[in-house]
Amino acid sequence: MLQFNFKKIFVARGIEKPFTYLVKKGFSARAATTISNSEMRSMRLDMLEKVLITLNCTPNDVIEWYPTEDELNTLDQKHSLFEIRGKDEKIKIRLTKMINEIPLDKLEEIEQFIQAKKKE
Repeated sequence: MLQFNFKKIFVARGIEKPFTYLVKKGFSARAATTISNSEMRSMRLDMLEKVLITLNCTPNDVIEWYPTEDELNTLDQKHSLFEIRGKDEKIKIRLTKMINEIPLDKLEEIEQFIQAKKKE
């Protein structure tokens, strides 16, 4: 099943109050609520495009695939949908924990690495 997951892009962009952010960007209160809570089961393409432009991301950044057991057993593991397979939330927790444990001087190196990646 395909699902929207806007929460991860809000976190990645440092948007602490997604509802407020979206309303300031011109979204209706209703749309901002459903988007910020990732409650949408479907979305018109023009609305999706507006969200993607606002958040500077692609559909693959906000759509995740959660395969059924049958799909896991029958689909080739090289199938393109596996590229957008929903990730375990534990990954984010581990990454945050690792960052919190890194000495400050090493964080500067990581920041430089990230800045270089942004320019690619």
